[in-house]
Amino acid sequence: MQRSTRLAPAALVSVAALALIDPTLAGAPTVSTIVFCSDRDGDSDIYTMNDDGSAVRRITSNESDEFDTACSLDGLWVTFVSDRDGNLEIYVMRIDGTSVRRLTNHPALDVNPEWSPDGTRIAFESDRDGDREIWLVNPDGSGLRQLTSNTAADGGPDWSPDGSRIAFQSDRSGHFDIWTMNSAGGEPRNLTNDAPRDFSPCWSPDGERLVFLSGRDGPQELYLMGRDGANMGRLTHTSSENHEPDWSPDGMRVAFASRRASHLEILVIGADGSGLANLTNHSGTNRGPSWLPAKTKP
Repeated sequence: MQRSTRLAPAALVSVAALALIDPTLAGAPTVSTIVFCSDRDGDSDIYTMNDDGSAVRRITSNESDEFDTACSLDGLWVTFVSDRDGNLEIYVMRIDGTSVRRLTNHPALDVNPEWSPDGTRIAFESDRDGDREIWLVNPDGSGLRQLTSNTAADGGPDWSPDGSRIAFQSDRSGHFDIWTMNSAGGEPRNLTNDAPRDFSPCWSPDGERLVFLSGRDGPQELYLMGRDGANMGRLTHTSSENHEPDWSPDGMRVAFASRRASHLEILVIGADGSGLANLTNHSGTNRGPSWLPAKTKP
């Protein structure tokens, strides 16, 4: 999120004064919140934690399963999938777990919601027309619109930071690849075109790169590539099953779920492949990390 700050002439502004105006200008430490899902207390519920794994807090408590979290860029809202009404539907709530409302109401499968950067639309995956397609809906549940329409399976949408394009996974080429298309629809472009399964794309905050999952080298690992599919490289070497990558707000790290022994943990890794760390260290199933915008530490 860009911040507009009016400063006094540079010669007259001390570092301390800068910190009062905008702490990030003086290099003040920041902390990010990660929203994730875990069954550590029984059913799969939604939790938050600091980006170092501390201050874990449960924000939903429901006998149903809840997963597929996605945070709005203003940090106020979370979308998620739940079967609390008997079918997998998309819901939205405030980050503190209040003001829960249902966005979709259809007997089909509705999953993988993602907020547009301006917070006015939510892209999601649904098989309501007979196969998996990408749809759009407004945060109040209005304005439902189908974005893709073909006999292939399209899913896992993720918006570019400027909102102009959507990356997604599709098997329309005969195997799952990463594709991008105009956010209003139109002819998509294949970025990976590789026989092994490529899926779960996520744009970097500057829009220059995408992280995605692939089994091209054996295990399901994280890979990076440019927005045009160039400069592809492997990010993780965990030799385990990895899931659901999501960029940190500053583009320096990627959070993801990774199988450790018999359960999933939330891990982070630097965008340069350094600093791999386990954030959850819990025997329950922990997955679906989604970062909130960074805040300055008090």
